[in-house]
Amino acid sequence: MTGRRLRAIASGPAFLFPDHGSETAGRAAELLAREPRALHAVTAEPAAEPSAQPAHVAHCLALAGSAISHGLRPRFVAGHGLGGYTAATVAGVLRSEDALRLVTERGRLLAAAERQQSGRMAVIVGVPLDTVRYVCAVVRQRHGYVTLAQANAPQRAVVSGNASSVAVAVERARGCGAAAAMLPARVAHNSLLMASVQARLAQLAQTMHWHDARIPVMSGLQGGPLESGAAVRRALIGGETLPIQWTRSMTALLDEDCRHFLELGPGRALTVLSGEHDADAVAMAAGTHAGIAAFRGILSAAPQPERLAS
Repeated sequence: MTGRRLRAIASGPAFLFPDHGSETAGRAAELLAREPRALHAVTAEPAAEPSAQPAHVAHCLALAGSAISHGLRPRFVAGHGLGGYTAATVAGVLRSEDALRLVTERGRLLAAAERQQSGRMAVIVGVPLDTVRYVCAVVRQRHGYVTLAQANAPQRAVVSGNASSVAVAVERARGCGAAAAMLPARVAHNSLLMASVQARLAQLAQTMHWHDARIPVMSGLQGGPLESGAAVRRALIGGETLPIQWTRSMTALLDEDCRHFLELGPGRALTVLSGEHDADAVAMAAGTHAGIAAFRGILSAAPQPERLAS
């Protein structure tokens, strides 16, 4: 199937699938921007149990099935962190059984990593991403490992690394005019500290069949849509040690003239980020069947662009 055929449904929305921690990080970022003193209620939340990962993916898959049964046909799918496994499944790259096996093992590996390492994460808002990269580079040179873990919007980032280094990065970011706070995660997602997790997941992934995508999977790592199963596997498993480039994913979607976004899962973090990338975007979070039906009504009322030739 060619890319032209894959992108033939020009009027369809993009389905966005959140990470399991996106709701917490998103609320933390919003509170930092609006009411820093209220942040403790979010950043003190306990880490999720390993079983929460497959439950989260199953929930998002059920919502995607409901959206499709309501007549919504996505032009693209994109997932943030754990949401990438949901996106790959909805795109037809992975069977749901295989996706759940992968995320169950991922949850177990992350729980083990939490016990074995002293990793932490922190949210930083209000300064450009280049400033966050600079802060991380300075702290790495003088104190220890910390890296940009999530580039979520032009002025919304998450950093990850050794706990002490992340704490120093938070203070230095504040010195640059940012609002910053530690997140509850006790593991350094999207950093080199995830190398052992990545290696074990890669071994399991090799035992599964990765089909070519029926729906393009938007990748921030590549800055464009992925169509081959092998490419999706590399991006998904390789992403365990690399930063989430959500800003690049959103930019690529907007470059494809995609302006309708349906977030399928708990919370509304990706819906907020959609608005930060394009104030005119039509974005909605749907965690229930009623929400999906409401989005369908909004989409039906919107002007429809001409379809591309297949």
